[in-house]
Amino acid sequence: MNKIPFSRFFQVAGITLLLAIVVSAQSPSESNPEEMQRMMAGLMQQMEFVQPGTYTNRAFGYELQIPDGWTAVSMGVMLMGFEGQPDLSALAGGYPDVRSIMVMVDTTGQADRKPIDEWNAEEMKSMVEERAEQENINVEVYESGKTELSGKPAFFVNSNLEASGYNISQRIYVTEAANRTVTVLYMCPPDQWQDFSAFINDHIQTFNFID
Repeated sequence: MNKIPFSRFFQVAGITLLLAIVVSAQSPSESNPEEMQRMMAGLMQQMEFVQPGTYTNRAFGYELQIPDGWTAVSMGVMLMGFEGQPDLSALAGGYPDVRSIMVMVDTTGQADRKPIDEWNAEEMKSMVEERAEQENINVEVYESGKTELSGKPAFFVNSNLEASGYNISQRIYVTEAANRTVTVLYMCPPDQWQDFSAFINDHIQTFNFID
């Protein structure tokens, strides 16, 4: 199975997460390996496997369905799910090249930016392109707009990324409630996008705030 180095995965995924200004302090680049190691060590200490079914995170007040046949791990502020049964015994060695879901929660407060319901597509597109250029990642943003998650204003972005020869098709949702911002990121190899996007449309409906 092909794998992207985990440090590079966090950089690539971090580009998407940073679009929403969600985890800028939590997503170090390859230029700061010590910070990367500290973050990974902290996450790994919190890693717990999650069974298929309704995943409930009471600490951060949300729930999401883990599909049958998927493997999922919780790491505190992060939830990661992978289709099938990829080998996660050495997760730091690489990120499986399979369909996946990633949920990140930020509770540091977003007072320095305007609310999500005031964003527009051009601002989001520019944010994506500028951040990707800084990290030498090729990105194509081809769709973005407003939606709702669990009755709250949300924003979504569809894009294709290429970095270090690794290609990703992805959709990001960003929403906020009760002083926390939640980012839900779906990723897959580009040749699987058509089928996976139909799955995403149904699966994102299982996300709910629970407080």
